[in-house]
Amino acid sequence: MLQRGICAVAGLFFWLCPSPAFAIDRQCGRNQFWNPTQGACVKKPARKLSSDDKWHRAIDILEGKAGKTPASEAIKLLETGCADNHAPSCETLAFLYARGRSVSQDLAQAAILSDKACALGSLDGCVAAAQLAMRNNHPDVARKNYGLACERGAGAACARGADMAAQGAGGTADPADAKRLYSAAFAIFSTQCPAVNTACAHLGLLYYKGNGVAADKSKAYQAWVQGCSAGSGDSCNFQGVALEEGIGIAVDKAGAMTYFERACVQYDHAGACTTHADRLASRGQNFATALAHAERGCQLDDSECGTSANMYAQGAGVAVDNAKANELFAKACERSETHACVKLGDRRRDGVGGPADPTAAVKAFDRACAAGDATGCTRAGQVLAQTNATTVTAFRFADLACDRNDGAGCMLASELAAAGKHGKTADVERAFRLAVRGCSQNHPTACAVVGEAYEKGVGVEKDASHALEHYRKACEGDATTLKASACEALARMLWNSPDVHKEPAEALNFAIRACMYSQADACAWLPAYATEVKPDDETKSKAMAALAQACKDHTEQACVLQGDLFAQGGLLSDKAPKAAYDLYAASCSRKYVRACDRQAAAYANGFGVAADVNQATTMWKELCDQQYTNACVSLAGMYRNQKRYDDAMPLLLQACDQKFGDACNTAAYGYYSQQGAKWDVIAAGKLYQRACDGGFTVGCTNVGELYEFGVGVPADAQQAATYYDKGCTTDEPSGCGRIARMLAAGNGIAKDLIRAEAMFRRACTANEPEACRELADRLRAAAYQGATNQAKDNPYYMWVMGKFSRDGVGVVKNNQAATAWFAKACDGYDPMGCLDAGGAFAQLDGSANRDRAKLYFERACGAGVEAGCLRLAGKHPGQVSTKGCGGCSSRSDGATVFGIFVVAALAWQLGRRRQQRCV
Repeated sequence: MLQRGICAVAGLFFWLCPSPAFAIDRQCGRNQFWNPTQGACVKKPARKLSSDDKWHRAIDILEGKAGKTPASEAIKLLETGCADNHAPSCETLAFLYARGRSVSQDLAQAAILSDKACALGSLDGCVAAAQLAMRNNHPDVARKNYGLACERGAGAACARGADMAAQGAGGTADPADAKRLYSAAFAIFSTQCPAVNTACAHLGLLYYKGNGVAADKSKAYQAWVQGCSAGSGDSCNFQGVALEEGIGIAVDKAGAMTYFERACVQYDHAGACTTHADRLASRGQNFATALAHAERGCQLDDSECGTSANMYAQGAGVAVDNAKANELFAKACERSETHACVKLGDRRRDGVGGPADPTAAVKAFDRACAAGDATGCTRAGQVLAQTNATTVTAFRFADLACDRNDGAGCMLASELAAAGKHGKTADVERAFRLAVRGCSQNHPTACAVVGEAYEKGVGVEKDASHALEHYRKACEGDATTLKASACEALARMLWNSPDVHKEPAEALNFAIRACMYSQADACAWLPAYATEVKPDDETKSKAMAALAQACKDHTEQACVLQGDLFAQGGLLSDKAPKAAYDLYAASCSRKYVRACDRQAAAYANGFGVAADVNQATTMWKELCDQQYTNACVSLAGMYRNQKRYDDAMPLLLQACDQKFGDACNTAAYGYYSQQGAKWDVIAAGKLYQRACDGGFTVGCTNVGELYEFGVGVPADAQQAATYYDKGCTTDEPSGCGRIARMLAAGNGIAKDLIRAEAMFRRACTANEPEACRELADRLRAAAYQGATNQAKDNPYYMWVMGKFSRDGVGVVKNNQAATAWFAKACDGYDPMGCLDAGGAFAQLDGSANRDRAKLYFERACGAGVEAGCLRLAGKHPGQVSTKGCGGCSSRSDGATVFGIFVVAALAWQLGRRRQQRCV
């Protein structure tokens, strides 16, 4: 029964489905089949695709391998696959959202999809999720995801997680955990390379950095060679870097270019493409290939668009196209390539490739800042700081940059805090602390600010040594910049700061350095510093080179000063009139009026150029008309030399009204001597007073003279002394001799002989003959008085008194008194007194005087004074028959004994005199 049943069923089946023996060709169309139930050809139903099939289909579409199928179809397939928990679909979709490929960029959506891929077991998804967390400024999430991926065997995740643990990113620094993760990464990569070619690139990095394994550059290079041979673009790129920099192998720049190109062309390595392009462009080689590779790198990865952007901006191998450059910088910036964002911000700020747009600039800088670039934070702050309404935000940006160790950011934050533009009142102490942080990052300006704070006690207690320390650091600068004003401050402090030991030579060196960088004041100090230091030839050359460089940089004061030094000669250079004139002329052509004044003077005096008074007059007239008062004074001086006093006087009065004291003084002299004006001592006095009030000390001396002698004013010794004192300065000692005279006499001022002598000396040094004579008279008087006091009991000074009386030193000449003093000195056993006493008596008539002369010569000769012996031998009073001391043999024994006694006594007296003179 059972068997019949099966057969019945079988029979039914064959009835429904005729056997092949009875098959009929129904001729159904393509993609159709014969449906016996319907008795017709029908369309074949679509085969249901698996999630893997959908993913492969989507990839084909995205890579252009599916004809003209729109990318939107690929997105739908990936979305369906991801919804069905297909990890690769979620992972690929996340990649597209992260980069804005075929969809609008959406980092948040990319992070969600990467997290899902990671949860579904995708190691690459976990790594991508971590990377997106970093881009979205969630380092803690990134660190967690790297750790999770590492636990699942993703070596790259282990390495990146180790980096974060070592740096304390996304949590506290954990060296032990970093070491563990590096070791895990090394274990994974060392077993995977070269079978997994990407592992070789990572393995090489671990060997290179010594992470998880002992550093070994040779092994690093070998790992990259293995990876590149196995088809890893990253490894080929690293091999190129190694050859370029000599990492584990000899430098081979040509070989490096080969591997950069291989990584680019064979393996679509975007970074290698732009590196190859950059090297070609920088060498000026094959710009066409360079641009092609730069654009290839940009097409492969938007973050690499910066190189092609630079080429369009600079016109390297292509016409300059600033709009195109901005477009490419923007693409790279959208991928948070921070250098491109900063470049784009600079161009938006400066209006390059389009109108200036501070808002767009800040947006670009902000993007760089958000991606961790401190420069972007600083630049955003700088733009915002220019608008008072946004200075608080500017401070936040600057403070963040400072926290990221950007010295420029610290400096900006310091400036805003000092000005009270950080949301609070001015805070010099906080400003100081911020500047200190900036200086610690080797920012020269910040170091200069700290130095100034210590010098002046602003925000910190004054400390000259700390001021010098920070000024030195600012003056030294970093690899690219220094703060020239700090060099100038060092020179100033080391020269004349009351809180610092003066170091003239060092001050000169710093002044030279500051001058080299166009610090005009420092250039102006060079002559005075050099005068005191008396530098060697090398330092002189450096000083002149610094002036030349400053002049080349159009610091016109330096040009004129260099010309002045050539004009004078002897201080820092040899005299070179023609070189001086050429400097004046060149600076004058750049409209620097002081140089034009010097050029006119050169024409007037024929200095370095043929004399041309007419040209000098023309130039001075033009300068004077331009209200350059120095030229008016110079022109007046020329007129006075030509005795054109009437033409000179209006110019002098005009200059006097402009507070030129020397012009007031010269105009006063015109009134005083009736040169260009009617004689008027009252008007002269007023002008002398204006000259003095204007700081021209000769005017003060002239006012003093009016008061001393009562010319145009009542005589007033006290007023005279006051003005003479003002007229006595180191630079202009015209009043020194006069105040010295009044100090010596106690006339109008308290008597002070010591100060009087100092003032006489200063005036004499300034070539005032009258002062020199008065000084000499007073010194002679002082000498006579001193000798008088010493001569009371010292034979040597008795002899000095004899000379003073004979020569009229401090006393009227008196030969009789001189002879008496000489004799007295000899009686006190001074041999020179004996010699001069003999000479004095020898000039007198009478045998008695000749005998006395002989006696004194004998005493001098007996004391060993050869001149005394010679006087005994000649045809002079007191002559003896034998010469020299040989005559002693003809004397009596008594005479010989006397001579011996005189010699002994004089020897004792000489010793006593020397002791007294040393006291």
